[in-house]
Amino acid sequence: MQVADIMTRNVLFARGEHSFTQMVRLFFELNVHHLPVLDGNGQLVGMVSAADALEAYSYHLRDFTDASDGEVNRWIKVEEIMTSDPIT
Repeated sequence: MQVADIMTRNVLFARGEHSFTQMVRLFFELNVHHLPVLDGNGQLVGMVSAADALEAYSYHLRDFTDASDGEVNRWIKVEEIMTSDPIT
């Protein structure tokens, strides 16, 4: 068996400029647990998981006064929680 036999061909991805809440919606609406993160040139710059998102949200929960999308997005950035430079 080769990687090509089991890999996902139409890969969903996030961009570093996506908001945290946009990324979380992708996890829930599309029932995925990991997303590659691409830069503006379409190059892979990181990987982010639903567990990364939950950990970041939990860590910053005490900082939120109303936990609106805008406030959450100001505190948590995709670029800050992703694993940078993944091995491919």
